[in-house]
Amino acid sequence: MVGIYAGRLNVVKHVIHFISTGNGSSSSVSASSKQACQELFYMETRNGKHGPVVMTCLDCFLSGDKLEVKTYDGNSIKPSNDVVETAYSLLKLGFGQYELVGNNCEHFAIFCKTGKRHSRQIRSIVELMFPTPIMLPNPFFPFY
Repeated sequence: MVGIYAGRLNVVKHVIHFISTGNGSSSSVSASSKQACQELFYMETRNGKHGPVVMTCLDCFLSGDKLEVKTYDGNSIKPSNDVVETAYSLLKLGFGQYELVGNNCEHFAIFCKTGKRHSRQIRSIVELMFPTPIMLPNPFFPFY
């Protein structure tokens, strides 16, 4: 589970995160938590359906798991208030369709933090599957 801590609304701590909308991909919040959370908030898309970016209370987001804070290094890291502003913006605008490999909750959180779609988890899996970089032939120097 990866999301953006959005602060407190009234006395409730909230997280904005990216979930599956039932297309068979895994979700960062269980269906039972979605129904039980009285704080679940989502924006309706133009077709009247809710998008996969939602805001829930921190307790339902964690679903009993331990909170872990991720740190990021680099020059393209946004300040915290900009990260939360980006997450709120994507709550309204959406973040595309949830795809386990190409567009998941980690892509969402890293995009909010850096402006780049990236997933460390997916990169690690690919590196395990393909430890040696795959070299494709250069079309300008064909093999004979």
